[in-house]
Amino acid sequence: SPLENHHAACAHTLLTSGIMSAVDDDVQQQILADTREFILATDLSNHGAIMKAVKEVTPGFSSCDEEQLLVLCKVVLKCADVSNECRPQAIADRWLDKLNTEFWAQGDQEKSEGVTPIAMMDRDMADIDLQQIGFLNNLVLPMFTALYTLLPGFKELTSATLQGSLEHYRRSVKPPV
Repeated sequence: SPLENHHAACAHTLLTSGIMSAVDDDVQQQILADTREFILATDLSNHGAIMKAVKEVTPGFSSCDEEQLLVLCKVVLKCADVSNECRPQAIADRWLDKLNTEFWAQGDQEKSEGVTPIAMMDRDMADIDLQQIGFLNNLVLPMFTALYTLLPGFKELTSATLQGSLEHYRRSVKPPV
């Protein structure tokens, strides 16, 4: 939440800096509200509510319905937020290394403060392959499946790569010692 709120605050600052001066005030306010809502949609704490909203709009989805279109926008943004595994594996791996470096730096900081970090943020405990399998199965694939129900054309673009990524991590899992 702090990161998403920071992004929303930065977007607000940028959007109110004068770049929308030619836009009517009521439209500006709507843009600001929608931008904040879209950014906060990427917060994992909102995942369940967005998945529920997708189920509610799926039968009879219409891009002409403003509320349904907002749900679609949130799903697209959430998919973009977790789309690293849609990239070629070598590129996804480089980004994952950067993410883990960030996580482990936080874990190291927590350890230095006497706090036990969660496993994924503890470089000595993290099992990257299992973490990625869980991330894909529990968050990424369900989110993209929701996107496919609203925009079926995206399935052809991303499904095989996501499944390939999942198989990559499954093959890489180390047997228990």
